Amino acid sequence: MEGIAPVGQLAEAPVVLEWKPVGVAGDYTVTLTGPGLAWSERTASPRIEIPPDIRARMVRGGEYRWKVKAFARQGGLLAVSAEAAFRIAE
Repeated sequence: MEGIAPVGQLAEAPVVLEWKPVGVAGDYTVTLTGPGLAWSERTASPRIEIPPDIRARMVRGGEYRWKVKAFARQGGLLAVSAEAAFRIAE
């Protein structure tokens, strides 16, 4: 499993996190961390919108890391992505 976007340098805080799906996954847990931020959410889709209140907490010049865990419908862990990173320009 691999994170698709966002990665690298960004002009502003991203709206969506997106990754390559795992065919048999029932759902995913996404974790996003960075300066003053630790957010985690569960979704059935291979993408998730970052809530506006979380985006508002992202700072210019901040480096953020995110990863995804895929779970089977029965709850077992299927895969874990490598950590992806992005930085918001100052």
